[in-house]
Amino acid sequence: MKPLQRFLSPVLIVCLPLLVALTTLPLYATQTDAPYSKQIHSFDDLPQGLAYAITQSFQHTLPSTYSVKSAQSDFCAKNHANDLKVTFTDTGPTISNTNTAWLWGMTLTRWGKGKSLIKAPSATLTATGPRMEYKRGGSLLEWYMNTPWGLEQGFTVHNKPFLSNHCPSPLILELTVSGSLQPVLQGTTLLLSDKTGTTPLRYTGLYAFDAKGRTLPSHLALTGDSLRIMVDDTAATYPITIDPWVQRAKLMANDGQAKDYFGWSVAISGDTVVVGAYGDDSNKGSVYVFEKLGNSWTQQAKLTAGDGTEYEYFGGSVAISGDTVVVGAYFDDDNGIDSGSAYIFKLTPTLAPVYMLLTEDNGG
Repeated sequence: MKPLQRFLSPVLIVCLPLLVALTTLPLYATQTDAPYSKQIHSFDDLPQGLAYAITQSFQHTLPSTYSVKSAQSDFCAKNHANDLKVTFTDTGPTISNTNTAWLWGMTLTRWGKGKSLIKAPSATLTATGPRMEYKRGGSLLEWYMNTPWGLEQGFTVHNKPFLSNHCPSPLILELTVSGSLQPVLQGTTLLLSDKTGTTPLRYTGLYAFDAKGRTLPSHLALTGDSLRIMVDDTAATYPITIDPWVQRAKLMANDGQAKDYFGWSVAISGDTVVVGAYGDDSNKGSVYVFEKLGNSWTQQAKLTAGDGTEYEYFGGSVAISGDTVVVGAYFDDDNGIDSGSAYIFKLTPTLAPVYMLLTEDNGG
């Protein structure tokens, strides 16, 4: 499939509530070209690799409220969308809710292959916007991204670790977990529960890929307070990226800060995904388009309303079927205050802009 090189100008339809349904959770995806639709409650429910592509595209446009800030000898970050507070020390992150009713931390202790695990090197910490990096020598980078969907954890392994024998062995990252939450491994997800049995956090969405974008088999293993991430790198080309998430067990509605609504709506059609970010640019809003090319998801375009103004919430809802994208802007004022509108975009590999304008007079 050829990448989407250009998007036609939007067709504007005023008051089209039946075509685009508003979402009620920060992340909502529909397979709109299929005979059914489904809600997506976390990024691990999306196609593999898409979550990583989305956060890589959004990291430079996330509001400053997600930035990691220096705090005395440590670094800290707040996540209002998930009611989380993260403290980054020289050994790793500690996560709590804002009233510190519970705490959970993780520290990378060893890594390597097979029985040749070595102690994780001490780290140099660097914070840039919502991203926190632990540089552990020249071979291993541990990083975190503070996002509206939770705390993304990542490891970039630049070189294949030494193996004392030639027996096939997985790449292993060994973490020690700590705090007041008890870990229980359930399939591919680590559930973290408090003394009452409530599960406020989960460690999930594990995804690993190599330098050629190929997905690598990976899984979690838990023994006591030792959590291992295990990746089959037999056919891998280094560097390797490993990408799990720390999320609230149930995503909550955002706390009313409109600028935090990045990724509120998601729609999928074949190998194309559209992601709404209605708080972008003083709530004018925007929509990001991703396409799967080969093994990787790649951002192809950013859609905006040509006549957009502040607080129109363009991208509050999205839908896609084939090469047609519909974007809701439910506070648009074209036919009266908050009358709302929907924009239709035609995806095309050509460069010729073609557009038409349709309106109705029953808004208001």
